[in-house]
Amino acid sequence: MTFYGRKKYWYVPDLENNLSLAEDEQLAIEILRPTAENQGDLTSVAVAKDEQGAVNMTSTFNTKKILRNHVGQIRNLRIAEKTDQGEVVTREITTGRALAESSFYGAKTLVSLICAEVLSDTVTEEQKKI
Repeated sequence: MTFYGRKKYWYVPDLENNLSLAEDEQLAIEILRPTAENQGDLTSVAVAKDEQGAVNMTSTFNTKKILRNHVGQIRNLRIAEKTDQGEVVTREITTGRALAESSFYGAKTLVSLICAEVLSDTVTEEQKKI
């Protein structure tokens, strides 16, 4: 049996009109695959029974570890912010660490997509080409 491995690859999230942009303009995230050993550190699960005896599970991403350890470079992510003087300043986010330390509208959706991608265990036909 043969499994396929790739330590890193580029992920282009399906977010707003990102997929319809030219390839060199698309937001792209470099995913650094977790090892079998550290995958368990990237999520936590809480299990509880309610009064009727039903079991409820809640799973959460460890976004800090995912963004800082499993996101490499980021291409084409710009944040426009208004200064106290009313000027609009655009800054570029180029790493997972910088994304982890950022605050902007839409961050929750983007980070959730990235976390799901890091923890996914699927491989496309293109990624199988070694």
